[in-house]
Amino acid sequence: MARRLVSVPIVKIDDAMTASAVETADAVGVLATVPTTLPPTRALVEEKARAAGRDITVRERLCEGAFSVLMSGDRDRHDAMVLGGARALATEVDVIVLAQASMARLAPAIAEAVGKPVLSSPRSGAENAVRVLREQTAEPAHATDSA
Repeated sequence: MARRLVSVPIVKIDDAMTASAVETADAVGVLATVPTTLPPTRALVEEKARAAGRDITVRERLCEGAFSVLMSGDRDRHDAMVLGGARALATEVDVIVLAQASMARLAPAIAEAVGKPVLSSPRSGAENAVRVLREQTAEPAHATDSA
């Protein structure tokens, strides 16, 4: 809603990730360790699918308790919980979207473990923000004078 009210571009960190997910996948998995990230991530995936004219299925998987485990300092246990959730989710989807930046460092390991693309938002979101900024600040092309 805010995008319509201001002239400054507003870029969500997960815009590029979710757009990429719906480009080719018919079934998109959303993996999370915090339950509150599932609904907005799912909604954004569905929004991007509608905008792309794609009919997709979205599956969700919550790695219950993994974030608390990470916050308590047990990174290895957290990672094992996330990998387990990803393995279960991968049986139902073509691509996995990581709903939180806190899981981004696991994307390569998850992809290797499940044999499917795994998308995270930090890098793609930053690259998208740079692209939007460049588009916004690009000088319009000037006609050359022939005189």
